Amino acid sequence: MNWYFWWITSDQGYAISKAKTALNLKYTLHKLRSSLPKVNAVWLSRYPNLLKHQKSQKFAKESANKMDRQLLNFKPRKTVR
Repeated sequence: MNWYFWWITSDQGYAISKAKTALNLKYTLHKLRSSLPKVNAVWLSRYPNLLKHQKSQKFAKESANKMDRQLLNFKPRKTVR
C-alpha cells in the first residue's frame, strides 16, 4: 500500500484536502506437479475457482479504504509534521 495526500493551508494551519491509497496486489498460488494425469486434471479444474476466491478477499481493500477515511479525518495542524 502507498498513501498519497494533499493539503491546503488556512488560518488554522494545514489540512488534508485529498487522500489516495494505492493498493497493488500480487497473488501467488501453488503449482501442482504430479505424474498422475487424474490428479493434474482435478487440480486444473479447481485452480480457476481458487484464484477467484483469493481475488475476492476484501481485507486489503477494506484496509486501504479505511486509511483514506482516516487521512481525511485528520484535524488541521499548524505544521505538516
